[in-house]
Formats: sequence, structure tokens, C-alpha cells
Amino acid sequence: MEEPNAERMDYVRGKLAAAYEKGTSPASTLDRDPREVEAPQRYFSELLEEVNIQERLGGTMFLRYEDSLDLMRNKAIVQPGNGLLMGSPRPLLPLDLDGELHTKYRKLLDPLFAPRQINPLEERIRRMANELIDDFIEIGQVELYKGLCDPLPSRIFVAMMGLPESDRERFIAWKDRTIKPEEGDPVEMLAGIQAAGAEMAEYIGGVLDERSAASEVGDDLLSQLLHAEVEGERLTKQQVSDIVYLLMIAGLDTVTSALSLIFARLADVPELRQSLVDRPELIPNAVEELMRYEAPVASSSRLVTEDIEVGEVQLSEGSYVLASWQACNLDPEIFECPLDVDFERPNIRHTSFATGPHRCMGSHLARVEMRWALEEFHKRIPSYWITEGETPEFTYGGVRAATYLPISFSAVGQAG
Repeated sequence: MEEPNAERMDYVRGKLAAAYEKGTSPASTLDRDPREVEAPQRYFSELLEEVNIQERLGGTMFLRYEDSLDLMRNKAIVQPGNGLLMGSPRPLLPLDLDGELHTKYRKLLDPLFAPRQINPLEERIRRMANELIDDFIEIGQVELYKGLCDPLPSRIFVAMMGLPESDRERFIAWKDRTIKPEEGDPVEMLAGIQAAGAEMAEYIGGVLDERSAASEVGDDLLSQLLHAEVEGERLTKQQVSDIVYLLMIAGLDTVTSALSLIFARLADVPELRQSLVDRPELIPNAVEELMRYEAPVASSSRLVTEDIEVGEVQLSEGSYVLASWQACNLDPEIFECPLDVDFERPNIRHTSFATGPHRCMGSHLARVEMRWALEEFHKRIPSYWITEGETPEFTYGGVRAATYLPISFSAVGQAG
């Protein structure tokens, strides 16, 4: 398979490294108002009443749904070199690619995450969810981020990749060190991110060496990648490593964060929770509506490669732009009564999996993980609430999450 254009990658990564050290990189400094973490829905809804864009330290943020879609489709606006800020010594594939090469990689990867590949995992995922619930169901309370939201997606990821469960905590630690580093001097932060990334890349390389030397091809995702072809071309081991690096970051973080926000909302609003207990057939649409409302991946940044105009806004070559998925999902021109959570809302065209060519390739897996987790949880714990005297804590380390979610519950059911 063709390698990314080295000259372009050097340009993109150089721009991002310089911006990061100045504290102006959109991927590292979003110049956030504290309300964006605690109550982003009200913050962005009020902002949309006044403006269509917001100038930030890291660049221009687009707030409107249609403008953001135009932004993502514009060929002069490219990926900003995310791999650098995730610790990768090389481009993340296919995230850091654009144009025809990106399309080529997606042709190879999209089928691996299609419904026909993911749906057979249902029984395994439901079993994993119940095993975690077993650990706290007799206690009557749990800190749900650590009890379910964090371990479930990582267990699913490890099983899909054919990696040892005993290494799962190492993967989570690497992920946290790369995308949720402790804030401090930008240069030192970037060095720490890259050190964690180097450890993770070395581990992935070792696993791929073992799989390549194996006499039989396994049915796990790693083995499939090592033997996959697109248009008659095989991936190199290095290219597979670059893909797996990205999958490890994405597979261990985004669903965890989304689940935590969904459960936090349901625990805080009893009528929403009860509607899913009474009518579990609403769960698929409820996942879409809660993804719209919560938007865990709040925005996407891009690099402008030539002087252009988007949404009547002039953008200069070398500048950064952002699409605010949180604001897009609250745009009253697209969503009626956007601050209402309506599990029967029709045609929920949310942007929480991004839009355009770089739309999340793991979106189907994410959806079914959340659906099946909610179904199993509500079968066994239909009544739960925020523990009295406790307050959930929301953090924003690139992805918004309820990283402390103490709940209490009653009316315990049996595993399905």
C-alpha cells in the first residue's frame, strides 16, 4: 500500500509542533470557558443565539451545522497531524490522510467495522457487560466510570484485537498518558506524550512480529489487517502498526466517555431512565439522541492549506479551524427544541461521529456497544440515581467524560 506523502506530513506536523509549543494548537489549547465542561449544552445554545463562529486561541471555531459540514468537505482543509499530539512517531492511518490515499485506506478498513463483522459480537459483549455488573450488583452502589464505563470498551477492544487481557491496564495507561497528560509546560507535555507513544508503538511492533511469524492466520482483527488486501495490495507491517496505534487510542477512550455521559444523564433525570426501562425498544434511538445532546468528542480541528472562504468567513493558509460538534448538535435550524432530550426524535442527524470523509469508521461498533450495555444494565438495575451527597465530576481531556460517577440502585434483576 502506498505511503503517505512525506513532504506534506512534515509540513503538517511541523506546523502543529510549532503551534503546540506556543500554546496555540487547537488540539492542545481550546481556550475553553469552564461552562463548556459543566454545562456545554446551555453554553453553546446561548452562543448560537449571538454568533456563527467564535475566535479562539487555537483558531476559528465554526458553530453552525451547515457551515461545519462545508468545512469538512473542503479539499483545502486537511487533517492537522493528530498523530503528533497522540504520541505517534508516524502518521496515524487513516486519520492523518486526505484525498485519494485516505479513500484507499478506508476501502480496506471500513468493511472490518461493518455490521456483518460487528453484529456477531453481540453475545460476547453482553456477557462482558454482565460480568462487570456481577462485581457490584450486590453492593447497591458503584462508581460507574471505573465499574463499567471504562473497563467494558477496553475488554471488547482487547478481545477483538486478540490481545492478552492481562495487558489491558497497560493499554489504558498508555492511552491516558498520550491524550490526557497532566497540564504543564507544552514542550515537556509533548515530550511525555511522545515517550508514552514510543512505548505503545514498540509493544504493537512486537505483537505484529509474533503474528507475522505464526503458522496460522487467526480470526482476530490484528491478523485480518496483516493479511488484508485492497486493489490487490497488502499493507506493510509498519502500516498495520500505524493503523493499530490509532485503533488503540480510539477504541479505549471514545466509547468509555460516551457511556459515562449517557449514564450520568440517565441517573440525573429519572423520567428519561424510566422511559428506557418501560420501553427498551427506544434504546437505539435514545443512544443517537444522547450522543447528539452530550457530544463527547466536542470538536474537530483542521489545517487550512490555502486562502479560502467558508460560511462567509475568510480563512488564511496555515491557520487552524475547528468544527464544534457540540454546537452543531444544538443548532436550532437543524434540531427543533435542541435542549430537550427526546428519545422519539426522528431522523437524528447528529455530528458526534464527525462528518465528511473522516467520519468515524468505528461508529457502528460504538453504537452497538452502547446499546447492548444499556439493555443489559437496565434489565438488572432498572432503578438508579446519583448517590446522595455525591456529585459527578466531568473532565475534558480531549474528549468530555463523567470520570467520577457515583450511583446507588435498587430493584436488582438477574442477568439475561
